[in-house]
Amino acid sequence: MKKYKIGILVDQLVPGGVQKSAIQEAQYLKKLGHDVRLFVLVKLDISYQYQDLSTGLEVIYLSDFNPWPFKRAWRIPYFSFLTTLHLLNPFFAGRYQILKNLDFIVSHGTTTCITARAVSLRLKIPYLAFIWDPMLYIWEKVYGSSPIRWLSPFIKSLIKKYERDFLLTAALVATSSRVHQKFIKTHYQIDPLIIYPGCAILDIAPRKQSRYILGFTRWESAKNPFLFMTLARKIPRLKILLAGSWTNIEDRADFLAQVKAQGLAKRISLLSAQAETDLQEIAQKSFVWVHPNFEAFGMSGLEMAAYGLPIIIPRGSGVTELFTHGREGFFPDDGKTNQFVKYIKYLYQHPTEALTMGKKAAATARKYSWETHAQTVLKSISVYLTQTKIVCLANAFVSTQAIGGGDQVLMQTIKHLSAKVRITVILPQHGLYHWQKVHIASPYLRFVILPTTWFDNQDRPFRLFIAYLIRSFLAYFYLLKLPSFDILHTSTDMISDTLPAFLYHQTNIQPWTARFFHFIQTPFQREGQWWINTGSYFLQQLSLLLLKQADLLLVDNPTLIPKLTKKGFSRKNIRLAFGGVDLDQIKATPIYRKLSSDAIVIGRLQPHKGIFDALDVWQKVTRVLPQARLVIVGYATREIQTQVQRQVKLTGLEKNVFFTGYLKSQINLYQYIKASKLLLFLDHEAGFGLVVAEAMAAGLPVICYDLSIFGSVYKQGFMALPLKQPDLVAKKVINLLTQESIRQRLAKTALTESYRFDWQKIGRKFEIEVCKITKFT
Repeated sequence: MKKYKIGILVDQLVPGGVQKSAIQEAQYLKKLGHDVRLFVLVKLDISYQYQDLSTGLEVIYLSDFNPWPFKRAWRIPYFSFLTTLHLLNPFFAGRYQILKNLDFIVSHGTTTCITARAVSLRLKIPYLAFIWDPMLYIWEKVYGSSPIRWLSPFIKSLIKKYERDFLLTAALVATSSRVHQKFIKTHYQIDPLIIYPGCAILDIAPRKQSRYILGFTRWESAKNPFLFMTLARKIPRLKILLAGSWTNIEDRADFLAQVKAQGLAKRISLLSAQAETDLQEIAQKSFVWVHPNFEAFGMSGLEMAAYGLPIIIPRGSGVTELFTHGREGFFPDDGKTNQFVKYIKYLYQHPTEALTMGKKAAATARKYSWETHAQTVLKSISVYLTQTKIVCLANAFVSTQAIGGGDQVLMQTIKHLSAKVRITVILPQHGLYHWQKVHIASPYLRFVILPTTWFDNQDRPFRLFIAYLIRSFLAYFYLLKLPSFDILHTSTDMISDTLPAFLYHQTNIQPWTARFFHFIQTPFQREGQWWINTGSYFLQQLSLLLLKQADLLLVDNPTLIPKLTKKGFSRKNIRLAFGGVDLDQIKATPIYRKLSSDAIVIGRLQPHKGIFDALDVWQKVTRVLPQARLVIVGYATREIQTQVQRQVKLTGLEKNVFFTGYLKSQINLYQYIKASKLLLFLDHEAGFGLVVAEAMAAGLPVICYDLSIFGSVYKQGFMALPLKQPDLVAKKVINLLTQESIRQRLAKTALTESYRFDWQKIGRKFEIEVCKITKFT
């Protein structure tokens, strides 16, 4: 494995789980043979800063590189974790040239990540944002009822902006348990890695039975140390050790005063133990570790388990993901004092059982050593640095009710890429809806969701045009915030994809690869509303001008190549890349006779997609075959829907034509296809015709207009007829429906033809073609 230069970044060296994790991570990465240094944002004047753990590790304070007035940090009132330098250090990122030769940064803590983001953007160093507690979570949990709660709307929006920005710029995002994984995914649409902290694995001397219970953490009133007074009152003669530092001396003084007032001073002792040798000593004196409040992880619990103590911490805390209730400890409901008393009393009265549970806890803890933690971090970094990173723009989604072929092609292509490629997709919120239905189980796929506007998820042409313009500029600015990547890819020739790609490409070196599917007919040729067709035509002409800047243009139809070269595109930059079908899934889909039909039409219901042609043809078919059933699958605007229903009624086809609307499930679509006898594909223009390949894979012959794709893309399995010849089309439909042997023969050739379009092959070819471009640009 390559040896990396890695910087571990932490905000300040105060006693705490985040700081200890950062130091141990650095030490063990160093032991694995890598060049590792620990960088600290803020230098503090306190005695204990983990000197025992950081021995042999180079520790560098970034605040030393700040201008003279900003070398010292000042605490910000009401925020125990925040200093002035947490907010100011990002502005001095240009001064931190000591970081510029690093391969990667691991940034621990949310406030630390603000500076990590600034450094990454300035020095082009990727970083892992290790989120122990999201700022938004802390604000809602800790400060929601504080004296500054009246500022909540303003501060929450500010926090969310900062947090979204540094998560967006991060190369990787990780958290310590499922607790915040769900929170981050819900609030920021990012699915973070889970990397558990570690613990020291030592040969533990056999513990004698002890009568102490141990509480060990960085204490403050919010962590409810007062529970221990209740335990002391409920369990006579029980002795308690509370080890660790206190966030502020006022909380400590208040706690001691209450202990004294309740006459518990001889039974509750406070220790400042923090060094590893101290922890071993206090663990030897104790029979159980108890933590009063819920924690996103609770690293002290893992440490004490490693020392052979059973643990008691509220159910759902992150550390409980590693242990089993009743086996290595007990997990009461948060805030249920009676449950704490019950479990502690049980262990107090059964010391042998406490020892047995402690041994089991130690055995489990050994699986989570600091070396294991460091190896997990290193693997994530190594995989990231060796992958080809592609950012895909997929901004052409209209609504949740419909999806275009270009978006389907991108989804299926990405689904079949290898682990050598990492994908980031920029798209609107309603586009994510379609992606989630595909269920792509890849840890190397990330979504960046554009802010939703009033114009989104609407199919009215003018509003859609405005939505596309807004998305274009949003996508461009988001591209500037992303971590460095290798290739920019646009999934369609829509202006919402091509414009941001063009703007970004003007000032950045990453090659741009693009998809182009078909030429839109002129407004005088295309059926439908003239002003809509005019807008669509001229927007595509603008996109074509922008696409000339692309380094690689992928087309799904060989007849497009001479047309594009005639428009000034370089032939050497054009590659043929077909769409595909999921042959295995279609084959596995069962046939439901209740969905049966004689023919099926699939696609968005628009004039240029032949919806009115299909109704005209079917009227003629039913004159010969009165029971013939036509199923029409696809979304229609309210206006088109009204026109279609009117024509069905006027032609008396109410009992022959059935509309499913847009089918949200791909499996459901395949069920309808497999229950039909043929595909009626009467589009007036098409670049590939994805539904043709899907129908052929289901064994359906295709009756279609004589478009260029039939003969160039598809070689067999279809009957191509002159455009707008309903009588001729109807005759061929009747012929196939009445002569089963002919239909079966054509169906067999269609199935054979579909084998050319297996997504497994298509995905591999796409990966080779696109990744190859980085070698030549």
